[in-house]
Amino acid sequence: MKTPFPGQTTGERFRQVAGSVLVALHLLNAATVYVVLNDGQSAPSDRDGLGAAELACLLSICLSIGAIQLCLRPSVRRALGLWWTAPAVVLGAIASVRLAALF
Repeated sequence: MKTPFPGQTTGERFRQVAGSVLVALHLLNAATVYVVLNDGQSAPSDRDGLGAAELACLLSICLSIGAIQLCLRPSVRRALGLWWTAPAVVLGAIASVRLAALF
């Protein structure tokens, strides 16, 4: 089968695309968790700051769920391996613990 990129098979191209999407999801999720953990020195009575932290936690959890669902698809799991779920699981757990601590 001919591919538009010389020297690449369809499987290699799929692995690059799936890996790029997962790297982007993991980096965005890591940035969100960084914001959640370093939200500044807001007072406990600051409702806007707490609301923003809760929203960032929920966004991180949603990004983790999306990345895990993508990793568990059979075609992606065969191409990349199951270990790509590890960053999403760890970041989702951190965001969940932080969200639980906010309440």
